[in-house]
Amino acid sequence: MSRIIDRLAKRDLIRIGEIVRNGRGQPSPIINLNPDAAFSLGLSIMADGVKLVAINLCGEVICESAIGVESPSPCDVLEMASSFIASLAEQGHALTALAGLGIGITGYFVFDGSQVNPPALDDWAFVEIGRVFKDALGIPVWVENDGTAAAVGESLLGYGREVDDFAYLHFAAGFGGGLIRNGGAVRGVSGNAGEFGGMLPPDYVSPSLGKLMQIVKAEAGISYPTLQAFLDAFDPSWAGVSTWLQEAERSLTLIVNGIGSAVDPGMIILGGRLPEVLASALIERLHFYPAERRGFRRPSPPLRFAASPCDPVAVGAAMLPFQAVFF
Repeated sequence: MSRIIDRLAKRDLIRIGEIVRNGRGQPSPIINLNPDAAFSLGLSIMADGVKLVAINLCGEVICESAIGVESPSPCDVLEMASSFIASLAEQGHALTALAGLGIGITGYFVFDGSQVNPPALDDWAFVEIGRVFKDALGIPVWVENDGTAAAVGESLLGYGREVDDFAYLHFAAGFGGGLIRNGGAVRGVSGNAGEFGGMLPPDYVSPSLGKLMQIVKAEAGISYPTLQAFLDAFDPSWAGVSTWLQEAERSLTLIVNGIGSAVDPGMIILGGRLPEVLASALIERLHFYPAERRGFRRPSPPLRFAASPCDPVAVGAAMLPFQAVFF
């Protein structure tokens, strides 16, 4: 163990602090990660904007940038990422310490798993995103579905500190999610594990925030140009919210029961861009089907609102290079 610690210290990945005497045996020094040893970038590509963050080795956000634009193009995002990296260098961050770029984008993977088929974002459909960004920026790139990226963020900065196995329901313009098993993301054969929206029959309403916008517009006449503008102004008393909750309850009850039966996770987390007030209302409404036998019901996972303090997709995407290189 001491040899491993010495090697990590020589690479400046850890800092060895003062020796602590605690009970019997050889006293041990306090060992911490060196947050400045490396940094990573995380990019969240949404239907209504882009979020880019840089995090240090301890998962702390050291710089961030965002643009709100409907259906951002690959050229726009590449230009943003290039400028972001240049600004980091100007601030004194050594690019030799850059572990890479993680990208979280809506949609499911197709073909060999290098391309996505998003519900919107036509300019990104069937594009080899990882190769395009790697060639343009000259750094390693990892690409994940936004639900899986958000689940990774939650696993490292949220409830993942309490449970190693959970399902993450990702609410955004669309609806999806991710699975964490033994602390790591479950990708599946095609990279599409956690596409919980695909569990719904055609006559069920998607519990997405995009659908919430549609219902509120139809019932209250309230319209906003983007999902972010809608969420910034959101009022749970708007007409249409109760209708969405009823439809979402029906759909999500089916989904959480399917997850509980098939996966048996330690927790089911409601997150993404879902307002906490809606998460609380859904958690109160959702239920697991009774399966009582000899006076006992099958154990069911608790439902929780996401605890990750930062943008879950961008930060989760930024953790992908660290997981590949260091962890």
